[in-house]
Amino acid sequence: MEIRQKKTNIKSKAIITVTFFLFLIFVTSAQGASIIREKDEIGKKLYPQHLVLPFAFYNETFHFAYGISWGANGLIQDQMRTFTEIMGSSNSSFNLSIIVMDYKLPFSNRLFFSPVVSIGKYGKIRAYTDGNPGYLHERAGTNDSDEDNYLDKKGWDSFLDLNIHYILPLGAGKDSGIHTFILNKGFLEKGQTGGKVWNPLKSGITTVGLRPFYRYQSIDKYGGGTKHIDTNGLKLYLEYDNTDFFQNPTMGSYQRIGITRDWGWFGSSDSWTVLEAELCKYFSLGESKWFRQQVLALDFWTAETPTWDSRVVNGEEIIQHRAPYFMGPTLGGIYRMRAYPRNRFNDRAAIYYSAELRFTPKWHPLGDVPWIKKWLKWDYWQFVPFVEAGRVADEWSVSELHKKMKVDAGVGLRAYMRKLLIRLDIAFSDEGGGGTLWVGHPFQFKK
Repeated sequence: MEIRQKKTNIKSKAIITVTFFLFLIFVTSAQGASIIREKDEIGKKLYPQHLVLPFAFYNETFHFAYGISWGANGLIQDQMRTFTEIMGSSNSSFNLSIIVMDYKLPFSNRLFFSPVVSIGKYGKIRAYTDGNPGYLHERAGTNDSDEDNYLDKKGWDSFLDLNIHYILPLGAGKDSGIHTFILNKGFLEKGQTGGKVWNPLKSGITTVGLRPFYRYQSIDKYGGGTKHIDTNGLKLYLEYDNTDFFQNPTMGSYQRIGITRDWGWFGSSDSWTVLEAELCKYFSLGESKWFRQQVLALDFWTAETPTWDSRVVNGEEIIQHRAPYFMGPTLGGIYRMRAYPRNRFNDRAAIYYSAELRFTPKWHPLGDVPWIKKWLKWDYWQFVPFVEAGRVADEWSVSELHKKMKVDAGVGLRAYMRKLLIRLDIAFSDEGGGGTLWVGHPFQFKK
């Protein structure tokens, strides 16, 4: 869930927009397949855990929305997580999402399948792409673009993501493709996967993955007509997770490189290629009088579109072989530049830096409240100040990407409940502020 407050030149008062993505609150991506157990669960037979949650809310995107979600951990296979959500609203919005995470394919102990399908019709889709008649001579999404240069009309947005990943027999994944973590009241006690040495042969989990994808988006244009964006292709990635515990790292590092390609087949709007790389590093600052854990977390990410072809024809810029605004080098949203709306900035290239100080207090006044302890199983909470800086540009250039960078800062409150880390981040920038309610730390979790 994103809660966004922004300044505007049209209205004097702030506008609050809310985007609801409930299905990821229960199921979260992770590095490799894993089983997480508390110390007192060792030796006990664990049964699948189910959660059925009806919900209702109101925002200017959906108006009055209502629905029901169902999730399960350990259904069919111990490491599997499954989720289904269906939602409707008073402005004829509709969404159906089905997610299966880490299904082990029967012909290999290291090969996993994680399909995601979502079909949605929405009363409003905010798209930072060209088409707003008030900004005919400005390209939407650039670093210097106006914050109100976007489309905000009804439309369809549906996608299919088929993530197939293989755990290499190296380091902590040498003996098995499924790793088990043993916790003591939410803190890692046994099963550390890495962090002490950087050596893929001896430490960490190395994963190679293929992600066939398809996404279709249609948005009504101002003045009539419809803008269609259709993309399909394949993403190939290699990641090395050398942290001690992926859900709440205290030491080690994480690296990922990837290439995404749309060949322009099967009705795709255009062909394009995007390259990206990410590096996360974690430093344990030890224990203190007030805090059980203190961790400095750093993140660097960059992306480039080598197929980008820009030319000027009759005084008008024509760009071909670029990724859609939501698939290429983008900043803004729940992972990068959290004070800005999702995909607020998008261009040929992007760079991003972030730093967080994650403090885990010893003081936890709600941890022993009987009903919270029984139903939420709230093990600990964190106080997290953070700062971010990033920039998009029409070329990948060290000097260009570090000019007039966008900066935001904020603070997060995070809680480890039922073996999931829930985060609430509030951030502020020159375009206002925004809040994010999501699952997992912002680093290592993919868009």
